[in-house]
Amino acid sequence: MIRSFVSLIIVFVFTCTAFLFYGIRIPSSKNSSNPPARFSHTQFDAVLRQVVSERGQVNYQLLLQRESALDQYLGQIAAVSPETHPSLFADQNSRMVYWINAYNAFVLKGVLRYYPTSGVLETLPLHGFFWALRFNAGGEYMSLYHLENGILRKRFNEPRIHFAINCASAGCPALAPYAFVAEKLDQQLKMGTEAFIKDELNVRFDEASGIAYLSKIFSWYQEDFQTEPVAGRQTPLAYIIPFLNVEQRRKFSLRQNWEIQYLGYDWRLNQTHFEQE
Repeated sequence: MIRSFVSLIIVFVFTCTAFLFYGIRIPSSKNSSNPPARFSHTQFDAVLRQVVSERGQVNYQLLLQRESALDQYLGQIAAVSPETHPSLFADQNSRMVYWINAYNAFVLKGVLRYYPTSGVLETLPLHGFFWALRFNAGGEYMSLYHLENGILRKRFNEPRIHFAINCASAGCPALAPYAFVAEKLDQQLKMGTEAFIKDELNVRFDEASGIAYLSKIFSWYQEDFQTEPVAGRQTPLAYIIPFLNVEQRRKFSLRQNWEIQYLGYDWRLNQTHFEQE
C-alpha cells in the first residue's frame, strides 16, 4: 500500500515536471516562409466578429466550424513576431497589439483542444491550461503564463492590458468582438477598462457596510495598479476612480475610507447562453 502510494507520488511529480519544462505543444498551421510586407490582424478580426457576442461571450460551436480561419491567423503568429521581424512592428503599439491578439487567439485555440468543457480549470490539473500548453509565436513556443507575465506585463507597463486579454472565463474582462489594432489601441484599451470597472459584477460599493467589492484581478495584479493616492484614497481604488460610472461615484463619495474585499472569481467558460443549455 505504502509502496503504491509512493509510486503514485513519483509519477505525479514526474508528470508535473515534464509539463513544466516541456509542456504540451499546440501545433500551428504552416505559413509561407516569406514574411509579409505588413502584418495584418484582419483575419483574426473576422473570426472574432463571427463568434463573439457584444457581451464578450463566445459561440465555441461556431468557432469549431471556423477553426481553419483561426488556424490561418495562428500560422501568421507562428511565422513572425516582433523579435524575429522587428521591421514589421516598428512602434510600441504594434508590438503590444501583436501580443494581445496572440494571447486571445491562443486561448481560443486552447479551449477548442478540450471543448466541450465547463471551464479552463477543468482542462488540465494545477491551472495547467496557463502554464503547460505551449503556443508558437515567431518560432518560439511559450505558455500563456509567460506571454502575460514575461512579455505583456514586463515589457509594456500598461495596466489596461488586463482588460484586453481574456482567459475564456466568465470572471475575465469580456473578450472584445474585434481584434486590437495599433491605430486604435489607446481607445480600445480605454473602452475595455471602462466596461469592466463600470460593471457592478466587478466593482461595487456597499455604503452600509463600507466595503468596496473588487474583482480578484485587482488583487492578483495589485502592483500593476499602484498609483499616487487620489483624494487620500488607497490603491487600487485610486486607479479605479476615474473609470467609475455615476452611481458608483455617488456611493464612493459617501465615505472617506473603504474596506476592500475581493470577489470570488468565476472560472466558468465564457460561452454563449444557448451552449450551456
